[in-house]
Amino acid sequence: MLRGCRPTLSLLFACLSCDAFEKPNPSQTHGSYDIELPQVANDSPVYQDADLRLEVMKAERCETHGVLAPARGQVRLVFPIKLEVLSNREVPVGPMLFSLVDDERTYRPTLATCKETFHVGKLKQGEERNAHVAFDLPENVRPTHLVFEPFLVGRKAVVAKARLVE
Repeated sequence: MLRGCRPTLSLLFACLSCDAFEKPNPSQTHGSYDIELPQVANDSPVYQDADLRLEVMKAERCETHGVLAPARGQVRLVFPIKLEVLSNREVPVGPMLFSLVDDERTYRPTLATCKETFHVGKLKQGEERNAHVAFDLPENVRPTHLVFEPFLVGRKAVVAKARLVE
């Protein structure tokens, strides 16, 4: 029985004595993201900083029927959006990176839409995409802003907020 354990024990002792189990230095594992990037005020239908430009246009009503229709008492709105990458950072895109907000709530998108939606992927510097994001909202709700929250490597969290056009 000891013959089978001898190679395993040898490897265990070798690993315990090596430097592989040292705790990493936090300053070496995490970059510094303390840069502040200029942006357009939240009262504009355009958000822009050093990495991206987001523009939201006037919402359109989306008429769908059957199983893909919005629930009773709700309306489906699609928002035309133009997204441009300005820096060398790749910007992930996809409909689930967007949300609508008002003073009290956040509304998540639906994938059931009647317009071309954002396909999941990444945009590189100089690329732009025009697509739509759909939301099912209660009929009496008037959200104020569209929010885009991509994860960009090498910077603080992005919360690109653009005022909706009425």
